[in-house]
Amino acid sequence: MKVFRPYDPEQILLVGAKAFLTVRLSDGAVLQSVERKVLPVPPVGFDPSWTMFHPLSRERILVATSDGVVAQLTWDSAKGLALPELVRKGSAGVFAFLERELVLQPGRRAQIQVENHGATADLAAWSGQDLLWRVKGLISSAQQPYLTAFEDRFCLVDDQAVHLYEEDGSDNGGHALGAPRTAKVVPIGRT
Repeated sequence: MKVFRPYDPEQILLVGAKAFLTVRLSDGAVLQSVERKVLPVPPVGFDPSWTMFHPLSRERILVATSDGVVAQLTWDSAKGLALPELVRKGSAGVFAFLERELVLQPGRRAQIQVENHGATADLAAWSGQDLLWRVKGLISSAQQPYLTAFEDRFCLVDDQAVHLYEEDGSDNGGHALGAPRTAKVVPIGRT
């Protein structure tokens, strides 16, 4: 389980595969438990779990599940976590996700995600229900993959390498790591 401090000095959020728990620090009381079943989408498969937890701002958190749902939660210290927006419904577990307007195609938005396929993972780009491109056979990470974008390129860091891709999904090189990555990727200037 990971600990997330939701900008409230009296509470912490414990992030686990089965639930997100809001805990009051003064007495350890669990104030809220948010499980996958709170999402307004029927589960696919047996007992799906949370696979991604990514704070976007002080009040917004992007989450994903093992059955392909990506949602945006909001945080309020008085109310806890709430679900204001379902972002995407797919069929494969999502371990990293970002959405942005394409630089080379102004006005068109794409959702880029790392999808789990057992021993391997795919990097896929979607625009609505249309698959724009897919890169198959990436290393399925023991560590949470890191996905970001810069100008018209995407960068994916798995346990073995840094991968760079153009907006159209073409490979733009990368760098193999000298040893498996053992911790999360932290952008410079953030903790």
